[in-house]
Amino acid sequence: MRQNQNVFTIFEEARRLYLQEGFDEAREQMAVYRQSVDYDSFPKQDKRSQKSVHFSVIIVSFNAGTALLQCLESVFNQTDTGFEVILIDNGGNEAVRQQLADFPMLWVSPPINLLPSEGRNVGAHFAWGDRLIFLDDDAIMDYGYVSNAREAMENHDFLAIRGRILPSGNPPKAQPPLHYDLGVYPLPAVLITEGNMVIQKEEFVSVGEFDPLLFGHEGVELTSRCLQKFPNRGIYYWPKLVIHHDFVSAEKLEAKKARQTLAKKYIKKVSPLAGFLSEEYLIWYSLRPEGSAVEPVSSKNGKAVTEGVSIIIRVGEDIHSVKKFLGSFVRYNTHKPVEILMPAAQPQEALSVIKPFIPRVLIRLLPPEMMSSQAPMSKIAKTARYEQVMFLEQHIVFERDVLPGLLKSLSGCREEAVRNSELPSTLLCRREPLVKLERVSADISVSELFGRLTSVAKPRSNKKYPIPDFSDEMFWRALLIEKKKMIQKDFREYRFR
Repeated sequence: MRQNQNVFTIFEEARRLYLQEGFDEAREQMAVYRQSVDYDSFPKQDKRSQKSVHFSVIIVSFNAGTALLQCLESVFNQTDTGFEVILIDNGGNEAVRQQLADFPMLWVSPPINLLPSEGRNVGAHFAWGDRLIFLDDDAIMDYGYVSNAREAMENHDFLAIRGRILPSGNPPKAQPPLHYDLGVYPLPAVLITEGNMVIQKEEFVSVGEFDPLLFGHEGVELTSRCLQKFPNRGIYYWPKLVIHHDFVSAEKLEAKKARQTLAKKYIKKVSPLAGFLSEEYLIWYSLRPEGSAVEPVSSKNGKAVTEGVSIIIRVGEDIHSVKKFLGSFVRYNTHKPVEILMPAAQPQEALSVIKPFIPRVLIRLLPPEMMSSQAPMSKIAKTARYEQVMFLEQHIVFERDVLPGLLKSLSGCREEAVRNSELPSTLLCRREPLVKLERVSADISVSELFGRLTSVAKPRSNKKYPIPDFSDEMFWRALLIEKKKMIQKDFREYRFR
């Protein structure tokens, strides 16, 4: 424990530097702390009854008192019992210590207040479950919370989900912010409600857990790292995960705003794209049509959604030239869902360019090295969320709605890619063959990529390509589409295979 005392001094020094905006020095100190701290030496009482659990409910508490007892009662009243409870007691709960000792849980008491982020990391260290539920210490869990979490995480390949927050009082003590309650349908999300979320433990640990320096927006920063490492794993708002929790009182609001302002400065410096995530989604939420269902992107088998299109723009040195394309796209496009992926060497400059278009289309910024000559095409293909992928050069401008026609052409032919005769610097292809191009560099030109995708010999096995029904109208329609492409484009000889 004496060695840990020195470690806690380092932790407090890191936090002091953070509060003074010495972010680089603070990160260096916190790295030393994380390498040296021994969680197993923390005082604890373990009254957990079962090791075979699916979920670990982790509650980090400071000075919650009787509200913590009510929170724990709601957890132990769940209809699903396949979970354990871990309480990280950061202090201030001396008045209820006797009652806390009676709960069948792991009760860990760090020697100092480690704040919520590091407290959650401590809880994850002791967790037996392969999925972690993080809960605020003054929240009341809906009785079906764990059961609904199990249903969501087992039926979908979610990396993480966040829940719905409803007022505990009627009427509410204070007006809750927009992101507390996003309605009754699932939506892509940022983990902005850190005290009402579920995440896979293995992935949580692999991305480095919560940043211990942050007290505010730590979930946003965590989301950024998760999306970078696991781009095809869904992070969603799941409305069946309901807790009752009031927004912060007026006297505490100023302190919370100050913490969040500092956190934004820190995130902007260490991870510019993370700061953009929250703003992007909040704009999207504020403009979404009421009552419109959005189906989850991730499925149990991990395959991309069929009807969507991922558009990859090859951005050169002049990021501002993308404005014309984005303007024309949001004006004419009618197909949904669509996402646009753009490599960005200068994230802040890119954000200023795409910000006006965020409410109309989901835009994801990628590290520039993903489109370099050193990166394989398969890597950026795996980043795409949807089964259809469109490549285009940054100078392209749409003069009409082109996606429906291209999608129809692609579905009606045997080739892996199609092009529009009016837009030769574009192509639409299926995602699966791109994933296999591990030896093709991501900076290949659109023309070369099209040639490679359409020149691959197709297997003649009846198992994969059954003999067509010549009486089928759809067959002849597809055949006519192919002939029309040959006549219009005149770029290759038509062959019936």
